[in-house]
Amino acid sequence: RTSTRGSLAPVPLAPFRLDAPGRGPRAPPGTRQVALYPLPAVYLPGSQCVVRNIEARNIAMCRERAEFVAARVSADRASCASVGALLRIDDVRPAPRDYSGRVLAEGASENERGVLEVRCSVVGRVRVVACANLEAWRKPQRDEYLVADVAPYEDDGEGEAKAAAVEAAAAAAALEAAAVEAAAGAAEQEVWWMGAAAASDVADAIYQLIDALLATDGLSGAAGAKDIDALVGSLERAAALAEEADWWGALELWQGHCATR
Repeated sequence: RTSTRGSLAPVPLAPFRLDAPGRGPRAPPGTRQVALYPLPAVYLPGSQCVVRNIEARNIAMCRERAEFVAARVSADRASCASVGALLRIDDVRPAPRDYSGRVLAEGASENERGVLEVRCSVVGRVRVVACANLEAWRKPQRDEYLVADVAPYEDDGEGEAKAAAVEAAAAAAALEAAAVEAAAGAAEQEVWWMGAAAASDVADAIYQLIDALLATDGLSGAAGAKDIDALVGSLERAAALAEEADWWGALELWQGHCATR
C-alpha cells in the first residue's frame, strides 16, 4: 500500500476580524444568517458536544435559535476562524454544575442558576463571510449575540472524504460477513479458516481506508492530526489481524473505529 501523508498542503484561510466595522444593511449574495459563537474550541463534523453557556448573549442565542456557528476565537478575542462548525441545538437545560464543578441548587430556576447546558450535534462546516452587528462583540454588557452571514464550505478534500466513506462501508461489510461465517463455522468445527484470498480482500479494503484518511490528514490541520494518527494506528492493527484471519480481533477494532467517527 502507499501513503499519501504530506502530499496535500493545507490552504491557509484569513481569520474573520471581530474588531472590524459591521457589514452594513445588505447581506452578501449566496449567504444566510446564522448566530455566531466565537469560543476557544474546535468541533468536528459528525460529532456531538455539550456547551455550557453563562453569558446573557449566549443563553439568549440558545433559546432563540435552532443552530449556530462555533468558530475558534483568537487569544486576544480580536478575530475568529473564518470557517466554523455548524452546530444544531438538540437539547437545552439548566446545568447541574458550574465550570468549577460546584453543584448548583436543585430547585433553582434557570435564571437563578445562570448556567445552561446545551447539547449539540455538529452537522457541517460553513464559511463566515460577514456580520452586521459586530459592535455587539465589544459591548461590555455582553447581552447581544452575533448574527453572521455564512456560505456553504466544502473542503478541498471532499472527494477523498467521500471515497473514504465508500471504502469504510466496503470494509465494514467484508468484516461483518467474515464474522457471520466464522460464527456459523465455529458450531461445526473447532478450527475455522476463512481462506487467504478473503483475508487479503478485507485487509486491502482497510488499507484503502487508511490511505484515504492519510490523504485528508493534510487538509484537517494540526487540530485533527492526533485523531488521524490514532485512527490510522487502530486500522493498521485491524488490517494485520485480518491478514492473519483473526476476524474477531479485527472486527472488535473496526467497531471501536466506527464508534469514534
